Amino acid sequence: MVGPFGSFDWLDQTINQTFPSGPFLGTRSNWIATLSGKVGVATTTGVFLYGLAGASWLNTEFNVKFATLSSHTTTVPGFTLGVGAEY
Repeated sequence: MVGPFGSFDWLDQTINQTFPSGPFLGTRSNWIATLSGKVGVATTTGVFLYGLAGASWLNTEFNVKFATLSSHTTTVPGFTLGVGAEY
């Protein structure tokens, strides 16, 4: 069996390294999107075993606060690989 796969996840996940007296370095992952294809086999027990491959994009923000706050947002492309099973 062959089929398309797509997903979009709103992450809103922040990780900061705070220093004494308040300055920090941090990242914030805003969202991730994946567009790929699945190829697999259906077993007689109703389980679908598959492999997954495609492209993905992560939108992230880098924040630096020492004297003032500075930030930069970018969308980074990537590749998705995986295996899975569905019942």
